[in-house]
Amino acid sequence: ILDLAGKTVADLSECPMFIMDEADKLLSIEFTPVIEQLLQFHPKDRQVMLFSATFPLSVKDFSDKNMANPYEINLMDELTLRGITQYYAFVEEKQKVHCLNTLFSKLQINQSIIFCNSTNRVELLAKKI
Repeated sequence: ILDLAGKTVADLSECPMFIMDEADKLLSIEFTPVIEQLLQFHPKDRQVMLFSATFPLSVKDFSDKNMANPYEINLMDELTLRGITQYYAFVEEKQKVHCLNTLFSKLQINQSIIFCNSTNRVELLAKKI
């Protein structure tokens, strides 16, 4: 999209919305400069919407810089079902497998669901847990 806007093939000057799904990924260090360049092609009074399961500091910084009076909807409190205990841990990448193994050794867990962002990660966990 940035390439098309730069070549004036795509005119974003009247595009009133800028929407990012998986904002945490799109606002990682390697993508933030591209996103900020893309915003320059949108009108100043655009509406920005960010969707993400996690809101790291990069998303907060982007929100503070590019959104006036942002409104946050957090569904995390509503996601817990009765009879299901959820755990969420902020750990460094290299500590994730160790953290899972620690949880499984300390708690009586009969069933679990672990969400991964790649098939490689699933295969690694299958071997390590």
